[in-house]
Amino acid sequence: MTKQERFSKQMVNNHINPIIYVGLYENARFAVDADLHVDDPQEVIKRVAMYFNLDPEDVKGDSRKKELVIARQFIMFLLYNHTQMIYKAIGKLLGNRDHSTVVYACKTVEEQIQLSKLYKKTFTSCCTYVFGNIPYMINKYLQPIKPRR
Repeated sequence: MTKQERFSKQMVNNHINPIIYVGLYENARFAVDADLHVDDPQEVIKRVAMYFNLDPEDVKGDSRKKELVIARQFIMFLLYNHTQMIYKAIGKLLGNRDHSTVVYACKTVEEQIQLSKLYKKTFTSCCTYVFGNIPYMINKYLQPIKPRR
């Protein structure tokens, strides 16, 4: 088994599509402004979609392709934690989804960050791409999140 085959097998075992990881390298070439402040939900959607080389409208669609699902979950998580939007508003913004879908997405991202190093690395890289090189912003999401009341 070659090194590349072992790498691909490891990604599949960690439930990460190798195509997504390739997208990580493609977008790593883009410079991002370190003073970037992203508060607009549409801008977060646009930047996460760009990171994964996807169309923002596809992310809002009904497709269940793995790369779209992961991008959509990242968006839901970032919108909930960064913009302080409520679940219902996030669901409406992303294709009229139910609030429980957003809750599930946020929990999934939290769990996968703790369980998978590759997922955590992809999430960290995506946050850097979306928000710029702001370490405190990224580290904030890598810590276990306390539920809101």
